Amino acid sequence: MIMNMKYIVKQSLAVLAMAMAFTSCYREPKLKVTDKGPEMTCEIAQSANMGENLPFKVTLKDNIALSTLQLHLFFDGTEVSKKVIRTKESGVFEGTLEIPYYADISDGTADLTVTAQNIEFGLTEEKRTLSVTRPDFEYLTLTTSDGKEVRMNKIGEYEYSCTSEFPRELKAKIVSAPFGSTGERLTFGFDGKGIVVGGDDYIPFTYGYAGEYTVKFNTKTFVGSPFVTMEVNGEIPAVMDKAEEIPAGSYGVNIPLKQGETLSIMGFDLADWTIDSDYLEAIDINKGQFKFLPVTGQYRIVLQTSNKFIRINPMKPGALTGADYFPVLNDDFTGGLWAIGDDTIGKPEASGHGWDPEVGGLCCSPIKPKVFQLTLVAGHGLGTKTGSNFKFFFQRSWGGELKGASYSEVSLPAEFGINTDGNIGVVTDLKEGDRYRFTVDFSSAKKTSGSAEGVKLVGVKL
Repeated sequence: MIMNMKYIVKQSLAVLAMAMAFTSCYREPKLKVTDKGPEMTCEIAQSANMGENLPFKVTLKDNIALSTLQLHLFFDGTEVSKKVIRTKESGVFEGTLEIPYYADISDGTADLTVTAQNIEFGLTEEKRTLSVTRPDFEYLTLTTSDGKEVRMNKIGEYEYSCTSEFPRELKAKIVSAPFGSTGERLTFGFDGKGIVVGGDDYIPFTYGYAGEYTVKFNTKTFVGSPFVTMEVNGEIPAVMDKAEEIPAGSYGVNIPLKQGETLSIMGFDLADWTIDSDYLEAIDINKGQFKFLPVTGQYRIVLQTSNKFIRINPMKPGALTGADYFPVLNDDFTGGLWAIGDDTIGKPEASGHGWDPEVGGLCCSPIKPKVFQLTLVAGHGLGTKTGSNFKFFFQRSWGGELKGASYSEVSLPAEFGINTDGNIGVVTDLKEGDRYRFTVDFSSAKKTSGSAEGVKLVGVKL
């Protein structure tokens, strides 16, 4: 045991001696540094345009191997552009430095720092002040996704526009006229949030309709137009929850309207939508312009995208849905008159619900004071077979109603009849597509308990 311990001690001393020998031979390398940088001559213009690539030429001479040449550009103390070149040896180094083109920055100055360094950390630095100007282009070019090019003429400082035939959804980029000493061009695109220089995506311009309209762009503010959202007479429709009578994907407004005024609906291509002729008469459907037909009052307008239908009815102010806001027929015969029928009755198509007033009830258009109108299309909201029927109610539910005895005068096409309960029904099969208009006139009527008397009913085939 004692012999082993002596052996271990001897071995440890030998290792320690070897380590000390190696340590005594090591020398830490000496880092060579110099306080003298390369000789540097810069050829750079004293002014530049925003958006251009500024040419530079720098000559470097040094007895020591070179490392890097760096150019840094600052706007108000913030670095906005830089260029780094690996130099290695003396010579002439040329290139360009990007001058950024940002929104909302006026003409001014920028600070430019040029720094050369050799491998011994010797630095040479030169600082310059550049005069930077926002170019006011002679013109712009609107280039659409399908290759169409339209010149945008200058209409004011940094403001340009063009008018042409465009689709409702216009995808385009905007390209500047050549500018600067190198004749560069800027391309304005979209980055998912807004218009930017160099954006990869097309700018998603939108208008209320396809046809001739004007596109504008400001090269200082980067504000472009049109970006038309959904609007009804200037009001932005609210997204509506699916309700009893409203399908999902609907948007609504509750606004005052005057009889005969022009109702404007923007943001939709309405060319293939169903327009309720009881409420609207098209002035220019491509522009979303309609004449409003009912009497002056408060109305709810619902844009149903699922079935491309504009649903309109009188509505109390303040809400888009809810039993308390739907009109009822008042004692003076103002308010609302409702048509409720079997599952073949509805707009723009049959409701499919059958005598369910909250779902299938149709609010008649108050076309004149105390006069209401309902137009139905055979095969599309009016059954074509014998037995299809409906009747008029004073509210959007069961309650007051018009019975057969309520009418003092009845004039209906031969295809229709009316029974003692007041149900108006098809008695002879109808031709699909034929249109029938029913007018209920309360001008000489008076209210009775749960009903009325002295009402005139006229139906015509259009």
